[in-house]
Amino acid sequence: GLKHHKAGAPIVELFFKSIRKLLLKAAIIDLDNFNQEKNFHSILKALAYQSFANEYVWKVSKEEESSLNELYDKILKKISDEKTITINSIFLLGSYKKLFDYPELKNVFHKFKSDKNLAEIIKLQILDFEEEFKIKQTIESIGTIEDEISLDVRSQYEDFPYPRWESESLDAYTMNNYVDRIERDIFPNVLLKKNKINNVLIAGCGTGYQAIISAKTDKNATIYALDISKTSLSYGIRSARDLGIKNIKWFHGDILNLDSFEKDFSVIECTGVLHHMNNPKNAFNMLSNKLVPNGFFKLALYAKKYRDLLIPEKSIINEQKLKANLQDVRKARDVIFKKSFNDGTNYSCLRLADFYSTSEFIDLLMHKKELSFTIEGLKELFEDNYNFLGFVIANQIIRNKFRNIYLKDTKRLNLNNWDEFEKNNPETFRAMYQMWLQKK
Repeated sequence: GLKHHKAGAPIVELFFKSIRKLLLKAAIIDLDNFNQEKNFHSILKALAYQSFANEYVWKVSKEEESSLNELYDKILKKISDEKTITINSIFLLGSYKKLFDYPELKNVFHKFKSDKNLAEIIKLQILDFEEEFKIKQTIESIGTIEDEISLDVRSQYEDFPYPRWESESLDAYTMNNYVDRIERDIFPNVLLKKNKINNVLIAGCGTGYQAIISAKTDKNATIYALDISKTSLSYGIRSARDLGIKNIKWFHGDILNLDSFEKDFSVIECTGVLHHMNNPKNAFNMLSNKLVPNGFFKLALYAKKYRDLLIPEKSIINEQKLKANLQDVRKARDVIFKKSFNDGTNYSCLRLADFYSTSEFIDLLMHKKELSFTIEGLKELFEDNYNFLGFVIANQIIRNKFRNIYLKDTKRLNLNNWDEFEKNNPETFRAMYQMWLQKK
């Protein structure tokens, strides 16, 4: 069951890194024997999928680097002499770097794309990237991106599209319509004005997960997915094609250019985006202008109370002058692991899935631009023009705890109560404040 999951605890990571290293040693000592060993096949396959899913975030020692180069040379020689490539070798290579990044082997891998044992990994680690590159050339843009912060943020997501995701759990999102989804999210509150939903804008759709969920939620709605990064969009477009989803229109551009887009929306979702902008209030107002009266707005922003808990690990990254690239991400994680083991420092980030993959680590701790909010700040942002419909909180323990303290607040809508609750429970909104609003 390793496949497609972020191996979460440091100790689990250590275990799998050691196994990968031992298998590399075995391959170097006797490659023929290694390739014939059927017992290795399942674990090698699992390691290749796991390493790809976490974007090769695990540290690679100098010794492994040189062993990997030696193995690569041996495999190239084998191919030129014997014209074959074996499954164990492919999975081992794919557990250190994606197959797309072994230039001399790419064409060879293409020949194996219909082999039943290899088809899936070759699609995942080579063909998908080639297809996304082609898609990228065809994406429509609205306006020109001029804002300096927007350009900075774009460059981060072009290099590290975020997040990479798997499509196996999407069926749960299929519903009768969008209103059902909103009501499920804001339970125990219910909507008094249930207007019809036709057009949905996902403002800052990243790699398309949210847009695809929205398209599955209500197949009669048209979803407009806008993002600043063409690399992220091409991942989303390719994933939607793979899933046979057709009710999404994809656009490249900045939220700040939405004025030039001739359309109004019945729902706007903007999650995890405005806190990466120079002036979140301006961007929020820009989006509000595109929302119909009584329209629904899903907003998600960083909670200052939780983000403050990440200051110790961010300080390490700043002290070491580490940058947003794979080598430095590995270095940063190594230092945090060591300090946590050696002096028992309790780093919040170690409990988050984001710590265990490259683009998510960068998004969490090395972002080019980020702001965070308090509940007071949220009120200032939306209270004039919106009614608060409720926070989206999946964690049942938090929901029950709040209910038991604030017995009179049966719909969980009193923001002052939430403010007080968060002061006593600073991890409440570690996955951001996520809320639904309705335009007045």
